[in-house]
Amino acid sequence: MSNNTENWLSSDFSCKQVYVRTIFLAWLAVVILVTMGNPAFADDPTALELNSPLWVADIESSDTGTSLTLSENAYAILAELDSVRLTDFPLSKDETVDLKLEQFSITTPTTLIVAGTDQGDVPIAPPDIVLFRGTIADVNDSRVVLGISPRGCHGILWSGQKGYVITPNRWTREASVDLRHVIHELSELPEPDPAEVSGCGGTLTPTEEPEPADLPPANIEAAQFRSLRVALECDYEFWDRFNDLHDALEYVYILFGAGNDIFQRDVSVKITLTFIRIWTTINDPYSYTGGGNEALTEFENYWRANHNPGQPGFIERDLAHLLSSRGINGWGEQGSALCSYDRGYSCSGGNHTGPTLPESLLHDVGIVFHELGHNSNAQHTFDFNPPIDCCVVQGNCTAQDCNDAPSTIMSYCHNCPGGRNNILHQFHALNIARMRTEIDASCLWISRHPCYVDYRNSGTEDGTSANPYNTVKEGVEAVLPNGTVSIANGNYQEANWLNLVTKITIWQPMTLTATGGTVTIGQ
Repeated sequence: MSNNTENWLSSDFSCKQVYVRTIFLAWLAVVILVTMGNPAFADDPTALELNSPLWVADIESSDTGTSLTLSENAYAILAELDSVRLTDFPLSKDETVDLKLEQFSITTPTTLIVAGTDQGDVPIAPPDIVLFRGTIADVNDSRVVLGISPRGCHGILWSGQKGYVITPNRWTREASVDLRHVIHELSELPEPDPAEVSGCGGTLTPTEEPEPADLPPANIEAAQFRSLRVALECDYEFWDRFNDLHDALEYVYILFGAGNDIFQRDVSVKITLTFIRIWTTINDPYSYTGGGNEALTEFENYWRANHNPGQPGFIERDLAHLLSSRGINGWGEQGSALCSYDRGYSCSGGNHTGPTLPESLLHDVGIVFHELGHNSNAQHTFDFNPPIDCCVVQGNCTAQDCNDAPSTIMSYCHNCPGGRNNILHQFHALNIARMRTEIDASCLWISRHPCYVDYRNSGTEDGTSANPYNTVKEGVEAVLPNGTVSIANGNYQEANWLNLVTKITIWQPMTLTATGGTVTIGQ
């Protein structure tokens, strides 16, 4: 047995609980009497240190990349940790690094997850998966996102402009657990046939002049941190690629975990999925296949007719996105889309249809968050004047210049040699400025520290001391990561959307304080 395996089998995690993770709201009162302890974070030198749960395999099981083995205890152990330093994490046979990670989530305590069936929507349980984000230790300009479940690990790592992707070493699951994995440097992946590369077909945006490319970038350090609530629709063809709800949901979590990291780092916005529906019937409301914006129109028409305010199926959201495995173009409404039930839509096609798992994951991150970038007012890099890059002849580019590759997520540099390897998982500073202008003028919730809660408030709610939220749930959802929810003393009668017993999940590091007495939740 290898030393790595012994470490993962014998480690003592009696001190692994860093902060209370779930407060159950039962018929009996749950009383918060003290402030919860400060959580440990990924950049905290006192964070728990473990050997990597992945190590180079004794036997090669992949024709490309480096074959890895995943500890069978990885999920059970890591799911209990808020932050961790993973040592000797393999990037190849000859290179290892240390990762500084903290756990995060892309759902909220009230996220509704359903399967769309011929009999209607059927609630389903969230997947058993833990997400981590962080950096490579001692490497500037590095980013890491890992998703680990009982059935495998996915991950994307960036060290400057050098990227890596980790996936299980199979296209479809042959068993409930498969410990064989592979890590690829992006430059090792085969280039897709340009004719088979799906991408953004365009944007639906009010007419405007080309954006000058000499605008000052946004001051992200001074930007207010906000929360973007996305309702996610997955068509039947997407489910059919997995034929398993657990697998499909795991992939959704990994995909949006990677995208959330991009938005949180670049524009100070945390993406949360408030609704997830995966259609498991071929009779879903989506059938269009082909180019143009017809697929987006089909999606918009269905949601406007069924999920807007005043309708029985109303879904509260800031944006709605269609994740499709059909052959459709990606499209996104741009300009006045945030918080709009009329314009707040986008779609992406060809998801999870690449020739390999690594290529599919890279494609999907690139196209999904390209379109959500449009919804947040980002524009194509070739539409700036002068253009940021000219990897394709469109907009203000009259000739292709692949010397501009690699470029950012709003570019078309996947049309140059290297394919998706040319797309950096980041927004250009000029697009960040456009996005922050739109975000700051929108209704997106401002995440606060401290975030105030008082059940007696029946007026305006924004989490300030003057206008506190009137439920603990809202405070937990709106607090700045690592911040404090300050709860006024009293009784909080809280329930979920069906007025049934529910629970509040502490879904990011935070501190809860009871001010002026005792807080009783659910009675």
